[in-house]
Amino acid sequence: MDQSSVPDSLTRTVLIALLVLAPIPIGLVESWSLGTFEFLVGALFLFWLIASRVRGTGSRRWSPLFLPAIGILGFYFLRLLPLGSIPSPEESHLFTLRSLIPAVSLDEFQLFLTGAIIFYLLTNLARPQDLRIFAIALLAAASVYSLFGLIQYNLSEYLLFGFHRPRVRIGNLSGTYVNPDHFAAILELAIPLGIGLLVFVSPRSRISKPDDTFIGRIRQRLSQGQEHSLAQYVLIGFLLLTLFTSLIFTASRSGIVAGITTIIFYLYRIRTRPQKRTLPRVVIPLLILAFFAGLWIGMEPVFDKFSMTEAQLNSLNGRIPYWNTGLRTFSDHPLFGTGPGTTRWVYPRYRNPDSPDNLQVSHFHNDYIEFLSETGLVGMFFFIWLCVSYFRGLSSSSTPSRQHLRRRSRVGLLIPAYQAGLFAFLLHAGFDFIFQIPANFFLFIAFVAFSSVGPDPQDGSQRLPYPPPPRRFSPFSLVALIIGLLLAIGSLRTGLGGIFNRLQDRNVSQFLRTSRLVPPAGVDLRESWRELTLAVRFDPLNPGYRYELGQVLIRLSAAYSGTDTGWGARRGGEMLHADAIRQFRKAVELNRYDPRSRISLAYLIFPAADPSDPDREETYALLRGARLLNPAHGKNNLAIGEFYLLHWEHLTQEEKDLTVESLNTAFGKMPRDFPGTLAHAWMRIQDYQIVRQMIPDTRWHHTEAARVLSLLGEDDAARSEREQAEIPSAAHNRD
Repeated sequence: MDQSSVPDSLTRTVLIALLVLAPIPIGLVESWSLGTFEFLVGALFLFWLIASRVRGTGSRRWSPLFLPAIGILGFYFLRLLPLGSIPSPEESHLFTLRSLIPAVSLDEFQLFLTGAIIFYLLTNLARPQDLRIFAIALLAAASVYSLFGLIQYNLSEYLLFGFHRPRVRIGNLSGTYVNPDHFAAILELAIPLGIGLLVFVSPRSRISKPDDTFIGRIRQRLSQGQEHSLAQYVLIGFLLLTLFTSLIFTASRSGIVAGITTIIFYLYRIRTRPQKRTLPRVVIPLLILAFFAGLWIGMEPVFDKFSMTEAQLNSLNGRIPYWNTGLRTFSDHPLFGTGPGTTRWVYPRYRNPDSPDNLQVSHFHNDYIEFLSETGLVGMFFFIWLCVSYFRGLSSSSTPSRQHLRRRSRVGLLIPAYQAGLFAFLLHAGFDFIFQIPANFFLFIAFVAFSSVGPDPQDGSQRLPYPPPPRRFSPFSLVALIIGLLLAIGSLRTGLGGIFNRLQDRNVSQFLRTSRLVPPAGVDLRESWRELTLAVRFDPLNPGYRYELGQVLIRLSAAYSGTDTGWGARRGGEMLHADAIRQFRKAVELNRYDPRSRISLAYLIFPAADPSDPDREETYALLRGARLLNPAHGKNNLAIGEFYLLHWEHLTQEEKDLTVESLNTAFGKMPRDFPGTLAHAWMRIQDYQIVRQMIPDTRWHHTEAARVLSLLGEDDAARSEREQAEIPSAAHNRD
């Protein structure tokens, strides 16, 4: 009978509930949901730590995974310290220990710290019956998410936590997630647990002291239970059928392959167990029923997804170009990497120049390549150490003694199901970025904790229910208390900032993405200014909030100054303008690899008529760096070129060269803007030899340039462009 204390039981129950419910708020990918989850975990850890110390019931279990996990945490923490300066984009990064974007890496450190606390709590609080309780809870929750996904699969649009999500892609069964591939990951974890419940969990032992209350009967049923009835098998079978069908309709090729592999791995593991069991006959019919259910609903989208050719996989939005980009990033940062969580900002510098601008890539679609590029060889060493420690513990516990087997609860035979889920998860991570989804990451941590520690310590010793009280102010207690407080405070910062940023009106967010200064009807910039100010106040380390606040201040300054010509209106506009400069400058300081903040700041501080002004050099450095960070982005290059065209007569030779390079790239990426910008460039420059360098060497651009120049009355230049259009070249042949 369980003799754990009330704080242990409460902590264990709340933690399992948090883990099972984590996928509901879009997989915890939003700042407000992730911050709330991290705060609850931190508060729960503090509660357990203080309560166990006060009662003197806090026992400790040691796991061989603690050392590599501490190593990763320490390495992440070192990346945040101001050890040296952050190199600019054109400088060498070989020996840079500091993260390229410390503010982003701080959030990643906080995420990994939350996972470490979850692992520590589960390692110390796990009981034999918890393996079954968690398996039942996750199986039921995943089935609910799957039913929701099957319903929304047949809808053209649905609302999920304020997001209107149109069904725009094949196989868009994603449950509570945004990406179907990420939803497939949780199904891969839950399916082997369901099969494990069918195969092994039918304990015949009775509880010594039956409890006739309603809560008592539920506790007994979950902890030890009675003989499985036919209804229980039918219920578990129905839940598994739902999971199988949902996995098929995610159309995730790697997810489906990993799901099939996990069943094979599970069968292999149970055949090597000392008390092996035969697979119940209900599993094979379930797989067949799932297949026919798919045929009934419609399997054509799934078949289309699997029929993709190798050429499609190598296309600009395929997996292989992402992996090549990640390896190129690693080659420039081999020792320490770019920093945890920095892939989104580093990727544009190394991406394929032919990639479309609207292809927003935040990850390399391979967790191992991404971890290697972000942490380098040092981080990969700790990761390999972690994996070796886990598999060594697995092999050492594969053949326990007979005495230990007699003492072990039958629930412990669920461990192969947890191991099978981990195997599928690790396999899937090689083809997608499922570790980057916090809900999946925390569930993976829980599976590692349950499967590595198990219901009893590996040596078979029993934990004393009430050990002697430890020292009140031991070094471990002090460190753990500080860690819990830091996590609670940091998560509160992240959560509150995300909540106020999330309150921003959707129309305002769409308006800020445009270049217009006058807001349309229905857009309240003042309300957005108040919300973003609160977001920056609660999360001052987030450069994204400062960038959005700066954009709102620019538009408020223009709108405020245009309402009146008096001194008060001009003064108010100047104050808003100065505040916008402060916000953009701080955003650049927090994230030197965001070209948007660089371009916005350069627009505000550039002195047009004074080449000797010190801000002139800073402006050029900002714009040059913005182009280096994303050299093939048409919108950024167009913004740089258009800005410098306004002040062409005051530019230095370096600035003129940057203008020509930027417009040449922008014209190739944004052909719709070519005629207007070309006419503007000609009126500002009126030098055909310079303007000619801006025109990409394609037949379409030469023909369009001839038309524009003819309309402007420049017949000689137009004739020259028509001649260029008639010259055959490799570039022309690609048109």
